[in-house]
Amino acid sequence: MRPLLSRIRGLFRRRALDERLDEEVQTHLDALAAEFARRGATPEQARLAARRTFGGVEPMKEAYRDQRGLPWAEACRQDIVYAGRQMRQRPGLSTVVLLTLALSMATAIAVFTLVNGVVLRPLTYPDAARLVVAHSRLPQFGRIPVSDAQYDAWRGSLRSIDGMALLWAYSVNLSGGGEPERVLAARVSPALFELLGVQPQLGRLLRPDEDQAGRDRVVLISDGLWRRRFNGDRAIVGRSISVNGEAHEVVGVLASDFRFPRISRLYSIPVDADRPEVWKPLALAPNDLLKGLNFAAIARLSRGATLAQAQAELDAFQRTAVPTTGAGGGNVTIAGELTRLRDQITGGSRRGLEVLLAAAGAVLLIACLNVTGLVLSRSATRQRELAVRSAIGATGRRLRRQLFTEGLVLSVLSGGLAVAMAGFALRLVVLAAPVDIPRLDEVQLDRASMLFAAIVTLATTLIVGLLPAWRLPRFSVLEGLKQGTRMTAGGRLPITASTLVAGQLCATAVCAIVAGLLLQSLVTLLAVDKGFDVANVVTADLELAGSGYAGRRVPFERSLIERLRSIQGVTAVGLTSQQLLAGAGANFRIVPEGALVPIQERPLANFRSVNADFFRAFRIPIHRGQVFADPDTRPVAVVSEATAVRLWPGENAVGKRFRRGPDNSPPIEVVGVAADVRATSLEQPAGLVVYVPYWQAPPAQFSIALQTSADVQTVASAMRDVVRRLDPALPLARLRTMNAVVAESVGERRFLTVLVMLFAAIASLLAAAGVYGVISQRVTQRTAEIDLRLACGAKRVDVVRLMLNDAWLLTAIGVGSALPITLVWGSALQAILFEVTPYDGRTIALVCIVIAAAATAAAYLPARRASRVDAMVALRAD
Repeated sequence: MRPLLSRIRGLFRRRALDERLDEEVQTHLDALAAEFARRGATPEQARLAARRTFGGVEPMKEAYRDQRGLPWAEACRQDIVYAGRQMRQRPGLSTVVLLTLALSMATAIAVFTLVNGVVLRPLTYPDAARLVVAHSRLPQFGRIPVSDAQYDAWRGSLRSIDGMALLWAYSVNLSGGGEPERVLAARVSPALFELLGVQPQLGRLLRPDEDQAGRDRVVLISDGLWRRRFNGDRAIVGRSISVNGEAHEVVGVLASDFRFPRISRLYSIPVDADRPEVWKPLALAPNDLLKGLNFAAIARLSRGATLAQAQAELDAFQRTAVPTTGAGGGNVTIAGELTRLRDQITGGSRRGLEVLLAAAGAVLLIACLNVTGLVLSRSATRQRELAVRSAIGATGRRLRRQLFTEGLVLSVLSGGLAVAMAGFALRLVVLAAPVDIPRLDEVQLDRASMLFAAIVTLATTLIVGLLPAWRLPRFSVLEGLKQGTRMTAGGRLPITASTLVAGQLCATAVCAIVAGLLLQSLVTLLAVDKGFDVANVVTADLELAGSGYAGRRVPFERSLIERLRSIQGVTAVGLTSQQLLAGAGANFRIVPEGALVPIQERPLANFRSVNADFFRAFRIPIHRGQVFADPDTRPVAVVSEATAVRLWPGENAVGKRFRRGPDNSPPIEVVGVAADVRATSLEQPAGLVVYVPYWQAPPAQFSIALQTSADVQTVASAMRDVVRRLDPALPLARLRTMNAVVAESVGERRFLTVLVMLFAAIASLLAAAGVYGVISQRVTQRTAEIDLRLACGAKRVDVVRLMLNDAWLLTAIGVGSALPITLVWGSALQAILFEVTPYDGRTIALVCIVIAAAATAAAYLPARRASRVDAMVALRAD
C-alpha cells in the first residue's frame, strides 16, 4: 500500500521531484568529473568522460520517473496536454467541433429528460406501480367511463383490488375575497387520497362520513389555489368559501408536491378538463343526475397481485354480474378493463415523444459522424507530424492512443458544455410544449439525465475517438516525411470518409421523411372538413350555479343574449351545452320509433342542447328541413347527416321520429338535417350528433359562441364587460377565439412536428457540411488530375460534373439505405399519423429531392472552385 501511495503522490509532485532528480544527477556528474580531473584530465575532458561513464541521462531519468509514479497515468496526462495544445493551435476548427457536438448532445439530453419525466419516471405516489385505472368496455364503443353501480359492485367483491375511488370533474365559480374566478373542481370518493398516499400540508383530508348528501359542504383546496387566491393564509382552514354561490368549509390544503394528472388523461373518451383545484366529497344522492357511466375510477392492486390476475378476476366477476343500466337506458352487462395509471396518463403521448427522442438521437449521430470526418481529415493533413513521431520511436499503438485521447478530450469537453446547455434547452422545450402533455411540470434535470449525459459522452467518445484511431493511416515514414500531406496514391478518398457521409445522409433522410410525414399529417388535419366555420367566432364558458340563480336562470340568459347581440359587429349569439372540440358531452342510445333493436346494438349519439342561432354562429349548413323555433317546446331535434343515414338509410329523415334511451321515452321528431361536424375532436370522424332545443332544459353550465364581423379581440373585451355588468361575481371562463380552440386541439401534434422538422433541418445542414468536406478533400487530392484534364482540353463543366458524380453517388447510397429503415419503422409511425400512410410516395420522393439538392449545392462550391484553377500555373507548382 505504501509504495502505491508514494507513486500516487509522485504524480502531483512531479516538478519538485524533477528538480531534486536534476540536482542528484548533476551531483553524480560533478563527482565523476572531479575524479577524472584528479587523474590529470582537462576540465572539458573530465566532463565528457564523466558523461560517458554515467551513461544516458534522459533514459535514466525516464526509468526513475516510471519507478516513482504511475507510467500509464503520466502517459495519459501527456496525451491530454498534447490534445489541448492541438486544440489551441486550431481554435476555429476546435470551436466548430465543440459547438457541433455540444449542441447535438444538449438536444439529446433535453429531449431524453422530457421523455423520462413524462413517460419513464415512476409516478410520484407511494408504491405507484400498484395504481390502476378502471374502465367500462362495450364491444362497439371500446372504453367508456365507469358507473356508480359498477363501483359499488367491484370495490367489495374483488380480492385483487385493495381499494377504489370514483372521480368526476366539473367547473365551479369561486367568489368573495377578490375577482370572481372559475376553477376546476372534482367530486371524489374520500378514499382517493388514501389510495394515492396523499397528506395535507394544512388541516385534514375528506372523511368517509362526509360522503353523503347534506354533509358534503366541505372542500380541500390545492396549494396553487391557496397561494394564488388566499395569499397562503394559514388561517384558511375552517373558513368558508363560496363555491357556486354556496358556502363550503375549507378543511385542508393539499401538499405543494401533490401532482394529480389532468382529468382528460383519466378518461378514454374526449374530455376537456385540466387538474382540479377544489376537491369535495362525491356524495351521490339517490336521484342524482350524475349517476351512470360518467366517472373515472382509480384503484390500487392488492399487495402481490398482478394486473393480469386482477383483470382475470374482474372478467370472471362481470360474467356473473347482474346487468347494469347502460348509457341511454336499458339493461346491459358491461365489461371492465384495468390499465396501469402511468400508462393511462402517458399513453397518448408516448409514441410521439419516442419519435422525438429518436430524431434527437439521429441528430446526435449525424453530428458525431460529421465530427469524426473532420478528425479523419485532420489526421490526413497531420501525416508529416505522425511520420516524424514515428521516426523518433513512437509506435503505432502510441499514435492511436494519442488520436483516441484527442477524441476523448473533445467529447468530455462537449459533454460538460452540453449539460450546461441542456438546462436552457429544456426550459425552451417545456415553454414551447402544449399544456396537454402529461406530467410536464415534473420535467427537470435529475440523476437519470446525468447518467444519460454520461452514456452519450461515452458513445460520442467511441465514435469520435475510436474510429480515427482505428483508421490510422498506414504509411511509410520516408514517404510521409517527403510528401507531407499526401494521404494515398492516386487521389483516392478513404472508404471510411465516404461511409461516414453516406451514414449522415441516411440518418438525415430517415429524420426528414418522418418530419415530412408529420407535417403532411398536421396539414391534413387542419384542412379536414370540420363541418363548421371557425373564422370570426369568439367563445366563452359560463356557469349559473347555486341558489342565487334559482328561478332566474332563463331570464338572466335571455338578458345576456340581448346585450351580446347589441355589441357592434355581432351577427349571431349561439348557446350550447357543450362547446365544439371541448369533449364528448352527453351520449345516449337512440333507435327509430317502432324499431325492435336490442339495447346493446343501438347506436350511441352525442346530444347537445343548442339555440337556433348556434347554427348561424358556426355556419353549420342545414341540408334538409329547418332549424327548430326559438323557443320550441315540442320534442323536436336537428340531427346530423350521419345520424339520419344510420337511422333511416336511403330515406328523408325530416318528419321521422326516434327515441332516446329506454323504449318508453317520448318520441322526438326530426325537423332538420344538418351537415356532419367533428364535434369532439378533429382527429375523430364525424359521429352521430343530435341537437335539441336549448330552452327546453337550459343547463347550469353552458358555452357562448359569437359570430362577428368586427375585430375579435374588441368583441371579446366587450363580451367580458357585458357579463361583469350583469353580475360582477360571475366569472367568464375560457374566453378565446375558435381559431385558438382549434390550435389548442392540435397543440401536441404541432409541437412534435415542429421539433422533428427542426431536427431534420439541423441534420440536413450537418449532412451538407459533410458532403462539402468530402468533396473539398477530393478536389484537393485530385488537383493534379484535374489540372491535367484541363490542360488536355477538358471543359470546366466536365470537371464540375466529375466532382458532382461523387456527391450524387454518396447521396444515392445514403438515401437508398434510409428507405428500408423507413419501411421497417412504418408500423410504429402509423399510430401518430393522421390520414397519411407511412409509405407515402410523394413525401418520400420530395424528401429525396430536397436532400439531393442540398448535397448538390454543398458539392458544387468545391467543384466550381476546382474548375477555375489555372492549369499551367498549377502544373508548374506541382
